Amino acid sequence: MGPRADGRPPARDAALARLPGIYARASRLRDSGAGRPLIAERLRVEPQALDALSAIAEAKLAALPGEDG
Repeated sequence: MGPRADGRPPARDAALARLPGIYARASRLRDSGAGRPLIAERLRVEPQALDALSAIAEAKLAALPGEDG
């Protein structure tokens, strides 16, 4: 199966589904090209928290068994 219309591979969608909600939402918004202000608003977090939140999300993705991230 190839990439979705938004360019995100199905394996990434499956991995994101295994993350806690806020990390999955942050990653999906970032993957879709949303800007920092919109991501912060949608997640109801301060914009300054986005770097840490994204880093944690990527670390969690990388730590999933059988996932490349």
